[in-house]
Amino acid sequence: PPAPASAATASSAIARKMTAPVGVRDPFTLEALGRAAIPAVLVGCPTLFEPSGPVAAWKPAAGRRLVFSLSRVDIPGQLRMLLALRRRWEVSALVHEPYERAILSAVPGIAVHAFESAPAFLGVLRAADAVVTGRLHAALPAIRQGTRTVFFGDPSDTRLGLLTHLGVPIRPIPLAAALLETLPELRAPDAAVFERVAVLRAAFVRYAAGYGIGIRGARSCGM
Repeated sequence: PPAPASAATASSAIARKMTAPVGVRDPFTLEALGRAAIPAVLVGCPTLFEPSGPVAAWKPAAGRRLVFSLSRVDIPGQLRMLLALRRRWEVSALVHEPYERAILSAVPGIAVHAFESAPAFLGVLRAADAVVTGRLHAALPAIRQGTRTVFFGDPSDTRLGLLTHLGVPIRPIPLAAALLETLPELRAPDAAVFERVAVLRAAFVRYAAGYGIGIRGARSCGM
């Protein structure tokens, strides 16, 4: 596989066409733009922020409801993990892209969900006791609602820098399902994650206000 990009070699061509300061999702992009002398501010991702205000703590796990979603890499390895998980959990799987429906429907014993609306998607994540995913846009909405989240992927992937910034571990794809319940993310997740989410949300609110955009619930950020 190609070597991971570095902040020193990342292209800034698109950012140069944007109005400064540029709002960025993750520390990698912030560093890359800093090296290119482009003013930028770390604001995170809107999918991480609950409009009514940041969640302050992880929800207690009340049952065995687990939501799983595929990433785009090592599908066979993910399916092996999913087959192991369904032996211990009541598993639902999210469809992010159309091709996933056929893959997931071939796995017996799980419910497969594809959604027409964001509220339906968020509702499944909110009702879960745990989320196991390799997709940022399943992990971030789960975190924003306090649902315990296990993320699998490549820690060297620069796109995942926001999770590292929040203190969310990035696990290798061949995650041993037998060890899932021993992981700190499920047993005793880091409460400081929400302090970091609150800091990012406040930065996002300030950034949006600079463009005349008001954010519902901004007062909960002290704005």
